[in-house]
Amino acid sequence: MSSLFGCYEDISMESLRLDPRPDLAPEICWQIFDKMSPLDRIRLSRVSRSWRAAFEPYHLHLLSKFLLRYFSSPAEFRALQKRTGMVISGSAAIQVLVNKFWEESDLDLYVEHKNVVPVAAFVLSQGYDFQPSEIQIKRADGVSPSFQKASELVMDYDFTGIAAMAVYTFAQGTRKVQVISTRCPVLRLILMFHSTVVMNLITHSTIYALYPHASFQSHLNLHLTSRIGDQDKKYMARMKYEERGWRDVPALYPYELLHTPYRGVAKRAFCLGARWLGDNLTLSIQLDGLSPSLTPRDSDFDSWTLDSSATHRLVEDIPVRLTTAILKLPSSKQVCLFDEKLAEALTKIMPALQEMLGCSEEAILREVVPFYCRRRQLQTSVLDTYASEDQRIIIETITTLAALEAAKERERHL
Repeated sequence: MSSLFGCYEDISMESLRLDPRPDLAPEICWQIFDKMSPLDRIRLSRVSRSWRAAFEPYHLHLLSKFLLRYFSSPAEFRALQKRTGMVISGSAAIQVLVNKFWEESDLDLYVEHKNVVPVAAFVLSQGYDFQPSEIQIKRADGVSPSFQKASELVMDYDFTGIAAMAVYTFAQGTRKVQVISTRCPVLRLILMFHSTVVMNLITHSTIYALYPHASFQSHLNLHLTSRIGDQDKKYMARMKYEERGWRDVPALYPYELLHTPYRGVAKRAFCLGARWLGDNLTLSIQLDGLSPSLTPRDSDFDSWTLDSSATHRLVEDIPVRLTTAILKLPSSKQVCLFDEKLAEALTKIMPALQEMLGCSEEAILREVVPFYCRRRQLQTSVLDTYASEDQRIIIETITTLAALEAAKERERHL
């Protein structure tokens, strides 16, 4: 025993404070990251400052390497993302996160319709040719239209999805870029995808994975029930990801729904209950490389709910659905909100709240949405307590004042 204690005496306090990362070149550290899941990379980056320093540019490196397969200048592309609000989603976001490239995959770019022209112009400037779909040719009286003509032919559509007319395909050899235009918030389309594995997005400054534990740690892919869209195509898409290594999960077992989101498999994998973009269950990876003027904070108040409203027996598997409502703000901005009743209430009281508190819409939402998501997770939402709409609005105003005052105080210091 004395020799054991003697060993401890030889270890100085200075040596105990040594950084646990060996003196490795960044390229070697990145090779280590390449072998790890996105969540394990995050954990390793928290070990020490030097691992953190090696980690910070890594995902920008992965994104730039991926974009170079399609475009000559990743930096120019990201600046375009900032100007237009365009995001990368679908299989492309997965490929960046897992550092793989699937030759048969397209690059899917999602943008609001008002900004589709500059995005398409950039793609065309990179040597791509517009390939109109059959419905776009038919709409143009049988003539193969240019992109400009096709974009003028877009039919009106509601907020339940996108029209075939609003999907523009560009090709260059075997490479394909699809620009999907929408008149609803881009996140709304992503939340309508066929399953959880593809619910990831890359903005100009952040990579988000909405279900990171399920997608990148457990390799599970949960079906989401919806009557919208071609069911056969959704099935084929899920089978494609099963071939790539994600286990197909058609439904959840009852015990996963009977617990709160803070217990059991539901929290670790699919996080049942109210969620918002950028919450502590979202994998959010900041990207470096842009000047401060090009890196405003992303909207982190869009929200949704993953649950089951079906009546079920304990012996049956339970289908799960994802729901979200649209909040139309006085500024004409649209936001995804997890609760339709709350969206209606906020629509009515937002101007009064802004005048009373001197806050921006974004500051108010940044406090209100997490507040009520947490209430919904605990199943104590005041929205379900009051029958009168007037009572509901009054209660909403009173119960959020403290949080809104905090938002106002933070804005003063910015």
